[in-house]
Amino acid sequence: MEKVLKTWFDFYCPIFFKFTSKNAKYSLQANTSEKKSSELIIASLTSFPARIEYTYLSVECILRQSYQPDKLILWLAKEQFPEGLASLPKRLLDQTKRGLEIRFCDDLRSHKKYYYSLIEFPQSKVVMFDDDLYYHKDMIKDLMALHLKYPNKVIASRAHLINFNEGLILPYLQWTHNYNEEKPSIYLHHTSGNGTLLPGKNIFDQTVFDKDLIFKLSPNSDDVWLKMNLIRLQIEVVTNAKYNKDPISVKSTHKVSLVSSNSFKGGKDKQIKDCIDYFDLKFN
Repeated sequence: MEKVLKTWFDFYCPIFFKFTSKNAKYSLQANTSEKKSSELIIASLTSFPARIEYTYLSVECILRQSYQPDKLILWLAKEQFPEGLASLPKRLLDQTKRGLEIRFCDDLRSHKKYYYSLIEFPQSKVVMFDDDLYYHKDMIKDLMALHLKYPNKVIASRAHLINFNEGLILPYLQWTHNYNEEKPSIYLHHTSGNGTLLPGKNIFDQTVFDKDLIFKLSPNSDDVWLKMNLIRLQIEVVTNAKYNKDPISVKSTHKVSLVSSNSFKGGKDKQIKDCIDYFDLKFN
């Protein structure tokens, strides 16, 4: 049993340890000075007060990636952390010595995970992560492998296939979840926090960054907002079978997740409908 548990931990991320100076070997080593901005990989995530205590666990998984990002940025709403860095737990602050950057910004809820990184690094590749999941150590490596095959598409570690009935999108719970065919489609819905690579800001137009529209149409789901815009712009998503399974959540964080209200209480469906109506999206 002990060997099985060790294999399982190693598969996702070897984070079950005491946090000591030995973790220094798991620091970002990327040299950005010799890279073009279009070559940079930005790992980007956000959090909020109810989950900040455990955010270091997801950050640790990113720090231990076999293919290291050039930057790892945690975006926090300055309104939620009025004392700045003094508001944050020591275990998270300690990770800044190993490459984590903590930046404060206006509150865009879950949209912070992509919005500001794309604005600050418009030519770079942005990989979105959630703050409450464990990640396989090869997550970024596998995303980059697919990116090289499909350079202008959104690359998702986990995706659901949107299903239709007579040209109408079926409710979210009736989609084909954890779709595992490597077949690009505009009807693949990425689950951004599970590891999703955006090839750069230039695949989008300015509408995507309209804060008023975000709060009007999809305030609680960055996934829906980006997906409906990807459909509008006819940008395909591609995934593979390796990670297309339900993710492993950090202890206790699911209690303060948007998943319940978005997925199981119809929140996603309402935001999808609002986006479809506003953009007048049509489906074959």
